[in-house]
Amino acid sequence: MRLVMRVQATLFALAILGLSLASLFVPLDRAMAAQPLAEISNPNSRLEIYAERTTVAAGQPLWLSLRFIPAQGWHTYWQNYGDSGKAPTFDWTLPAGWTVESPLYPLPHRIPVGPLMNYGYEAPQDLLVKIMPPADLPDQAFDLALSAEWLVCEEVCIPEFADLSFKMIPGKGSVTPDMAELFAKARAALPHDAPWQASARMSQDAFAVTIAMSPDDVSMASDAYFFPVTSGLIDYAGTQIVTSGPDGLTLSVARSGHAPSMDSAAGVLMLTNAAGQREGFALDVPIVMDPSLSVPDPADAGGFSGLELGLGQAILFALLGGMVLNLMPCVFPVLSLKAFSLIKAHGEGNVAARRDGLAYMAGILVSFLGIAIVFLALRATGTAIGWGFQLQSPVIVTLVVMVLFALGLNLVGVFDIGGRFSGIGQSLTEKKGISGAFFTGVLATIVATPCTAPFMAPALGFAAIQPVPVAVAIFLSLGAGLGLPYLLVSFFPPLRRLLPRPGPWMVVFRQLLAFPIFLTVVWLLWVLARQGGADSIGLALLLLVALGFLLWLWRVAGPAGRLARIMSFVAGLAVLAVMLMSLGYLAQHQPGAVAGLQGGQDVASYETAMGVADWSPEKVAKLQANDQAVFVYFTADWCITCKVNERVALADPDVIAFVKAQSIAVLKADWTNQNDAIAKALASFGRNGVPLYVYYDGSMAEPQVLPQILTPGTLLSIFAMENS
Repeated sequence: MRLVMRVQATLFALAILGLSLASLFVPLDRAMAAQPLAEISNPNSRLEIYAERTTVAAGQPLWLSLRFIPAQGWHTYWQNYGDSGKAPTFDWTLPAGWTVESPLYPLPHRIPVGPLMNYGYEAPQDLLVKIMPPADLPDQAFDLALSAEWLVCEEVCIPEFADLSFKMIPGKGSVTPDMAELFAKARAALPHDAPWQASARMSQDAFAVTIAMSPDDVSMASDAYFFPVTSGLIDYAGTQIVTSGPDGLTLSVARSGHAPSMDSAAGVLMLTNAAGQREGFALDVPIVMDPSLSVPDPADAGGFSGLELGLGQAILFALLGGMVLNLMPCVFPVLSLKAFSLIKAHGEGNVAARRDGLAYMAGILVSFLGIAIVFLALRATGTAIGWGFQLQSPVIVTLVVMVLFALGLNLVGVFDIGGRFSGIGQSLTEKKGISGAFFTGVLATIVATPCTAPFMAPALGFAAIQPVPVAVAIFLSLGAGLGLPYLLVSFFPPLRRLLPRPGPWMVVFRQLLAFPIFLTVVWLLWVLARQGGADSIGLALLLLVALGFLLWLWRVAGPAGRLARIMSFVAGLAVLAVMLMSLGYLAQHQPGAVAGLQGGQDVASYETAMGVADWSPEKVAKLQANDQAVFVYFTADWCITCKVNERVALADPDVIAFVKAQSIAVLKADWTNQNDAIAKALASFGRNGVPLYVYYDGSMAEPQVLPQILTPGTLLSIFAMENS
């Protein structure tokens, strides 16, 4: 019997764990489901062609994506390949009257090779091509063909070729969700038109480009680099010295010995923010000859103001941020469990208390290590993510709901897991205490992730651009801060003496603790409803019923006869299969990240009163152009800090009245579901998580970033000051 039940428990645990890990990667690149018009696989790379629309319309542009996928360890090249390499070449064969423009390249990467510096791509990238059909199209299929050649390199370089053809038929054309996502991501990777004026100077030995950025813009960057489109302009392997001053940001670099003279130069300015996210800006700058220009010594470079944290400071900030997380509302349900563990340990002696504290800390550190691994894996794919990213997945939210629901049932006495897992040579009390403290640490981590505490933002921003060992150290420091208060109390008896003595009241107290857990379940179900609608809620409730049935079987199968135990085991497997199919359905029907902001149909009364509109960069720019003040709040339904701020500050009647009286436009950037545009906007302010509050005063000046914890007085004082 014990073997059967252990097999049942193991199957359940492995299934949940496997789905948890797999679901993290479901939304990473849904565009991969798109089917190419044509494709070819060469030994070291692959080329695929996608069309944005299913048909082509007369006189309307047809956008194609040429996706190059190099093999692991190989790379392809940008339009200016740098010191060595070769740019791709394309020869199109089109119907009469059709035209094609040069491809648009995404922001490249620096690829150092020995003493040389090349520009290219070590990961898949999409080149966008615009094809224009004539104004009149006959009702027939059209043949298009492409002959392409490109260079792919590892330690050796090999030219590869493709001759591809495909057909397009006339029509209005629709855009499928997969294609909409693919092309949205491809366009997001392209350099944007620079919003700043730029100029360049050149001498025989040096080249310098100056971008008229404000000090606030400069302070948002942690790195800058100029990729010249114009060939032979600079010494590609030369160090680009970055300085900031009254004129803005200046990048200076040596010229190559064979650099030609020129009157203007095209290039791409790459800016990297504190979260490690890169953004490119297209420049076409006039060049003025300046014989006195020389490359400054790196020791004299002014760099960026307020740019970098040191490793020690980042670890300290992470530790402090983790400690403050204990005071955030999202951790309150688990705080009650920790309090119960402390009271229980109070009567078990110093050894038990310290063992409990160490197990709790171990649970937190293991959980933060797992988050760090997934975070860094997603970072390596170029995915725009931030703190609390896992709660953007309906599958993860559902799994957390199930875990907390099971925990609540355990606390009220529906089942007891202690006796099932007690090992030989260990008492039931000892085993249960260690495992309970460990998994309490895991739960504390899970429930803490929707919150962002002070000190966390700079520490996580530092971690996002560091090598893997340093980034992992930052995440572990954050976890250590979360567990440190409990560990200190468990190790110091004078602190434990302040707690009440254990007694029969603890049974009632244990049951009482289930209700904060159930309230957390209700909150997460509300989050799930906002993410996936009624279908997701229906499946989640079905899963909770199935989970309750499994736990009931767990309890009643023990004292039953052999036949009853076998029937219970078979029934448990059947219910488990239903649960896995339901989770699989959720994984396959997650909301898209690019189709737009997705939320519930209900709108809070304060949103209606203030006329809150959905955020977009274009909307902010349009309102600013009309000299209108704009308040933007970046939020998510799984972020309790956000919800508390909104109820306390945004819903305040005085705030609502002032916003309406001053005609302040209020925009909501909802990050409940993954949204690359919002992730990029957060990164532009040096953040990788919510909440974030930004106020534009209507004068086209730089926006003001508000504190993460809002009060009505804070909002009113800032609004009144900026509108005075």
